[in-house]
Amino acid sequence: MDAVENFRSTLSQRLSKYPENGYYRAGKDQLAIIEQDIAQNGSLSQETYDSITLGVMCAREVEQIDMSFCEAAYAMLEEVKPKLA
Repeated sequence: MDAVENFRSTLSQRLSKYPENGYYRAGKDQLAIIEQDIAQNGSLSQETYDSITLGVMCAREVEQIDMSFCEAAYAMLEEVKPKLA
């Protein structure tokens, strides 16, 4: 399973248990932005990558309550980040 699919699966599990959780809802919104940019451009643009706050949110607030969610988020962000040409 690739990192994006793993994060989507982890996120889906969390949202099914905690549909009103703001962290998981924010993760869903961020994932939608990432997937839309990739669909439109073939890869994630640097501008969109720079606007994503999922990693910061995890590092500052979520790691303490759900490290496995954050590990999935970090792996996904690493996989989709723009590569230098």
